Amino acid sequence: MVSAISLLALVGCGYKDGELISSLWSAMGADQQDVHYYDVCSYAYTKRMIFEVKLNGVEVGAGGGGLVTSVAVPSGHQVVTWRDAGTGETFRAKNKLFLERPAEGMKSLGVHIYADGTVELKPEMYWPDMTDRGVRELEANEVDGD
Repeated sequence: MVSAISLLALVGCGYKDGELISSLWSAMGADQQDVHYYDVCSYAYTKRMIFEVKLNGVEVGAGGGGLVTSVAVPSGHQVVTWRDAGTGETFRAKNKLFLERPAEGMKSLGVHIYADGTVELKPEMYWPDMTDRGVRELEANEVDGD
């Protein structure tokens, strides 16, 4: 079994290519069949601007709808964090996030961050769009979605 120090050393390298991430998950005992590569798009429906949206420690955007391609995401529990652009404070999703193995053809993943601190992960076949809930929140709060 790989020691915790070895795992920290791998994480500390900061590489984001699929091979290193797959190696890390293998070292942790994860089945590589449970890793799926998504094009990830993040949306923030928050009252304040955010940046550095991360999925399992990998930066996937700034919440403005941009796309990050080929992000390795294992099936199972997920961790989403982001930073407040005004204060720099880091936030973590208040709800528990879990992704099943995706259905055939699901190539994109929407990361939707709501004003109450909850997050929705939504696999999509094509480029993810804003959610109905997010649009309602933006309209109700007059929040700038860009």
